[in-house]
Amino acid sequence: MTRAAAGFLCSVRSITVTGILTLFFAVLMSLAGGSDVRPVNPESGFQTAIVALELSRTPTQVVSAIGNEAGSNLRLGLQRSTWLDFPFLLCYSTLCALILLYLYGRRVLRVGSLYIGVLLAVIMAAGDIFENVQLLRLLDLASREIEAFSLSSLIFWTHAKWLSLFTISALIGVGYARLGGRFHLFTGILYSSSAMMGFLGLLFSGPLVELAALLVGMGWLISTITARAR
Repeated sequence: MTRAAAGFLCSVRSITVTGILTLFFAVLMSLAGGSDVRPVNPESGFQTAIVALELSRTPTQVVSAIGNEAGSNLRLGLQRSTWLDFPFLLCYSTLCALILLYLYGRRVLRVGSLYIGVLLAVIMAAGDIFENVQLLRLLDLASREIEAFSLSSLIFWTHAKWLSLFTISALIGVGYARLGGRFHLFTGILYSSSAMMGFLGLLFSGPLVELAALLVGMGWLISTITARAR
């Protein structure tokens, strides 16, 4: 792929429109989820039930996140937001790919890094799709059915999604830092910090993933707002 082609694909309008759509669906998901978003067991350390559910490794952790009652307000809110996650995942994975293309066009990413990043964006989107399917199934189950539910698919696809996202964030962070200037350096540190925090969260402390996701979201917001200034 030539630099000119990369510049065409990641035009200002493409990044701006995709970024706005990503932020729109993020807000819509938050509103659809309602005010009851905390996990049933507050001692889990998670601030949101959806991330606690995504990172559950045992049926006990699932119940700790969403409770025993099928059809509860918490579960209904999570179902609504999970359905909205399907268009959201298409938007944010496309946005990540466009930002990588922009950085490649600015000669701060090698073509190999670009191809790896775009491949990871595809894996990330696929992981989120299969993860959502598992989440929707779990949200319909009573506690006894949850005990018999295999979490292996959920664990695999959830980690595929998050690992891809944090690796892409690291690539974007390096690219922004290489652009030069204090603001680009700050943006690069923001993306890189989210990646580091996310990896640590997946390895040692799940709640760190929530904070890492928040930092990624801030990075997307900055990339969207500053698209026209490029």
